[in-house]
Amino acid sequence: MDEEAGPNDVEGIDEALIEEYEAQDAKNENLDYRINAVLQVGPEVTEYKFDTKKKLWAEITLSYPLVDTKIDLLAVIEKHVQEVVVHEVAGISRCMMGEEKAADGLEMHLKTEGINMMYREIVDINRLYCNSIHHVAETYGIEAANKAIIKVMSLPLFGSMANNFGAGDKEFLVGP
Repeated sequence: MDEEAGPNDVEGIDEALIEEYEAQDAKNENLDYRINAVLQVGPEVTEYKFDTKKKLWAEITLSYPLVDTKIDLLAVIEKHVQEVVVHEVAGISRCMMGEEKAADGLEMHLKTEGINMMYREIVDINRLYCNSIHHVAETYGIEAANKAIIKVMSLPLFGSMANNFGAGDKEFLVGP
């Protein structure tokens, strides 16, 4: 006697493909939740777009009636800015976006004033750079600190200072 086929027992369907589809579906639900949460901030918020791949930008559209209405846009922006904290990170006092050369063109980098090396699961530690060797060693270990020293020594500013060291001194600093 044949057993009844379950919902996942269809011939020819790859289980990995099903799992990938379900993961993408869950991701889309999270994106929809984020969009709806922003749209519910107020009746003037009519559209919300954001970069889902690199998370570099977000755009909010505010709409107001133009009939018999004067809008002090500065007051509107100041009101919303005071109500919203985009994100605050302890130890970081200021940050700037900058462009760096990458293999596939220019790439955006976040440069900070201050140090906070938390959130290893979010930050790509293979691309993280900090000029505080002590903090690198304390957070990621001595091997990471060694690589940070090598990076600092390869910077143009340090290159002129490095001329004061002999080759043996450099090996002592960074290892063979």
